[in-house]
Amino acid sequence: MTANIISKKNSVLLGLFTFTLLISTYIPYSSASPTPLHEVDDMVSLLEQENLVLQEWEFITKEKVGRHMVSEIKRKIEIEFQGSSFKLEQTESAKKFTIEPHKNDSVNESFLLIVPTDINHDAELIYKLSGTIWDESIRSYYSSKLENIVNDIFSGKSTKFSCISGQTNDIISSVYLFDKIIEKLNVQPLDYIEEDNFAVLSGYTPHWKNVIPISDKPMNVQLAAREGLGGETTLTIGTPIIATEY
Repeated sequence: MTANIISKKNSVLLGLFTFTLLISTYIPYSSASPTPLHEVDDMVSLLEQENLVLQEWEFITKEKVGRHMVSEIKRKIEIEFQGSSFKLEQTESAKKFTIEPHKNDSVNESFLLIVPTDINHDAELIYKLSGTIWDESIRSYYSSKLENIVNDIFSGKSTKFSCISGQTNDIISSVYLFDKIIEKLNVQPLDYIEEDNFAVLSGYTPHWKNVIPISDKPMNVQLAAREGLGGETTLTIGTPIIATEY
């Protein structure tokens, strides 16, 4: 069982374990030439195999940019999404420029450009996609669009984050779900925390590319499961991301 696989509980994980739903990888059923959204596609496939209902998916790409590039980046984004304009939020620590160029019933899209008040810190550019429906048309359209955005607006050095959440219709334990995903992704568990009806596991899978170090070991997959009062279990699968400071 998963709880027996890992004996050490490390509270440091909670600081690194960030899912923006509250806040890379090839598996056998993935394409040999991965698209920008292939991790989301893989995660949805895992949910479907375990008969979980998709609640939400999310993709984020972000990178630090020089402060001198802010005006040019804003210009490129406004050209790319004509008819949309940035909204400014001013705080003590930063200026936040937000633009939401596309909205529909199934997909939300946005850019966030953060310019810290401290001139010694670089700006940060964040692009986010999220939705409650995932199908071939969404995957194909936004994979192509994302490639253009990464090539035209980002420098090619951005980090990426993928996350989905789903819910069971039946009583299924978090241990069972974790064991199934560990098996299918060939996950090497690194940390496991369990409190009341909530469990969190972090580990490494050779199927996914991007990693962050945890105690000098690579980590690139995180699982969270919460068992509800009605017996249903909500499962979140994600790749790690460092939270924005501002």
